[in-house]
Amino acid sequence: MILDIPYYRIEWLKKWADQYNLYLFSNTNAIHYQKYNDDLMHNYGFSLDKLFKKTYYSHRIGLRKPNIKSYQFVISDSGINPHETLFIDDFEENITGAAKAGLNALLLKGDVVNCFKP
Repeated sequence: MILDIPYYRIEWLKKWADQYNLYLFSNTNAIHYQKYNDDLMHNYGFSLDKLFKKTYYSHRIGLRKPNIKSYQFVISDSGINPHETLFIDDFEENITGAAKAGLNALLLKGDVVNCFKP
């Protein structure tokens, strides 16, 4: 679930979105989705969906990570090439599921901003 999104992460995503097609796949529910989008709109003036080419939320697509079918759905719907795509997550079981679906997968330890510099 997406819990908090500090300003520096928003800026980081904006920089990367200028260079790459970013997608979001989140195991979340309608209540949390509404809450963090309300917070983003209040704090930054836009919703989380605006930071990504496309977003995928488990409560909307009816599939959850680490189910391989969930990754296959995202791959198919987005048209991405899984061999040219990096999937980043902070849960090992989600990384395992993504790798089984053919995605390059990276287990995030710590803050993503410190792992990659745009």
